[in-house]
Amino acid sequence: SQEPTPLKKRPSLVDISGLKDMKGESIPIESTKAFHLSQSRQASLLFVTCAAYEKAFPGRTVNTVCSYKDGFYCQDYESQKLEEDDFNKLRTCLRDLITGPDELKLFKMPRKDFQEYLQKKGYEDKLQILKLHRNDPIDVAQIGDFLDYILEPLMTEKSLLLPFEINPVGKGFVVRYPLFSN
Repeated sequence: SQEPTPLKKRPSLVDISGLKDMKGESIPIESTKAFHLSQSRQASLLFVTCAAYEKAFPGRTVNTVCSYKDGFYCQDYESQKLEEDDFNKLRTCLRDLITGPDELKLFKMPRKDFQEYLQKKGYEDKLQILKLHRNDPIDVAQIGDFLDYILEPLMTEKSLLLPFEINPVGKGFVVRYPLFSN
């Protein structure tokens, strides 16, 4: 059996020190349905955030480091710090993707075609994860020209992804969203 190729080296230390200072009120989730809706919304907003990041900063990708209260903490894959103008650009790109004409589509794509897409984009870590999924075709999400595999349920109704906030924290940012209750 062939040894798996190591993942692209990511920064060894992730600065999440600013997270302890974040304040936010979460709406309690009172039902399983609300919980699943909230989880789907979070996954969908994360997917569109990744698409917006690559649109705002061509040639760069975002790394989701961890979830945090009512959001998730992200850093540039190469640990490039964002400035205030960068955050404004990202907020605008994210809002434009959510409110614009591009649909959030879910579909099946032949494994070979998706693998070629990942190779073309240089997503070595995603190619390694793809090896763990034996499905063919692959469940894929798309908005604009951005594609990714689907690991958890996504919602296609983009209007439910509003409102959101992007707050700078350390070397990265937190994308925050209100949680649903019934």
